[in-house]
Amino acid sequence: MGDQVSGLFLPTKEGAVPFVFTHNGTSNFIVLVTCGGGTDYAQNEIGKVDGSAVVKFSDGPCLWDVQADGEWTISAK
Repeated sequence: MGDQVSGLFLPTKEGAVPFVFTHNGTSNFIVLVTCGGGTDYAQNEIGKVDGSAVVKFSDGPCLWDVQADGEWTISAK
């Protein structure tokens, strides 16, 4: 719930990977994945989110940076 930055992790593969995102807040839901090779906006929505998107991983290590005002989930599809 709320804002969070994950610990460092190595992606299972580089390139496009489908993920499922949910958010039950009423304000911004921004999800960045930052890796050694660059940053990708995985989500940039306002309000509720319940859907999938492709996340582009580059060279690791990586981390998730989430800005949210409600409960949220991120899971590989």
